[in-house]
Amino acid sequence: MIQMITGKIILPDGWEMHHLGELFSSRKEKGIEGLPTLSVTINNGLVDRSSTEKKTDTNLSPQEHLLIRKGDLAYNTMRMWQGAFGLADYDGLVSPAYVVLSPTDRVDSKFAFYLFKSPRMIYFFWAYSYGLTGDRLRLYFNDFIKIKHVIPPLPEQKAIADLLFTWDEAIEKTERLIRAKEKRLNAYGKELFDLKNEGKLDGWKQIALKDILTEHQNKSNGDEEVYSVSINKGLVNQVEHLGRSVSATNTGHYNQVHYGDIVYTKSPTGDFPFGIVKQSHTREDVIVSPLYGVFTPIDFSLGVMIDFYFSSPTRARNYLFPIIQK
Repeated sequence: MIQMITGKIILPDGWEMHHLGELFSSRKEKGIEGLPTLSVTINNGLVDRSSTEKKTDTNLSPQEHLLIRKGDLAYNTMRMWQGAFGLADYDGLVSPAYVVLSPTDRVDSKFAFYLFKSPRMIYFFWAYSYGLTGDRLRLYFNDFIKIKHVIPPLPEQKAIADLLFTWDEAIEKTERLIRAKEKRLNAYGKELFDLKNEGKLDGWKQIALKDILTEHQNKSNGDEEVYSVSINKGLVNQVEHLGRSVSATNTGHYNQVHYGDIVYTKSPTGDFPFGIVKQSHTREDVIVSPLYGVFTPIDFSLGVMIDFYFSSPTRARNYLFPIIQK
């Protein structure tokens, strides 16, 4: 923290300022035959080259590669300022164009991995990179070691790294669960709304939306918040979603949306070139642009089904395309 009166930096007990050169040395050992070849990526760190989409063959022998040991970090000199580095989970080979960082006994490599991902460090990597143009910047080891940063004691480094790793694992598991749920919902939707199954579901029949939706045309009373329609979040507060208001000064002509209403915007967005259809799950009345269509379903559950039907880009396109063309 910074003491406001004197301007001095007051560090927590045991925290010290270090040059990165005190924390890492450059490993320049020759590669060993039989080890996997690894590549540095911006999004996924250090990965087995055979697993990347761009499977580039190399004419270099294993001995012409650099050896990277478990716990080392490697970075791409040309892309370090964009976050192109990774932590090795096992021994391997990397391109001789990379820099392999071997940690000293002052730093935990997993902690350093998370530290390097911070915006402040990414800025330093950019500031210490050199090149004739912005897209040709390179961070050489001799410049890398000049960067300074505050480092906690080793036990705290390990504790911080373990905590962040646990959170990363939890996020990854959550994302996998979400993808699995989306996959199941997609399969369920295909089975439910597949025209080949017409007549096979007891009690189901085709019905026009005009018979179950009513455009109520209620207008703002002046007290409601302005909302927009989002692909992933449905109806969302315009300021919270966009960071600013894009509504008119006078919103008296805006359409009012009640809880459970169906809202249609014909503006093309992403995979929905003919617009988005969403149900409002906002308990309070809100308002939307007069360019949006607002409809009340005869039953809330029917609104849920309509929302689910139009959540598929394919179903939305197939339904809306003939109407838009008329």
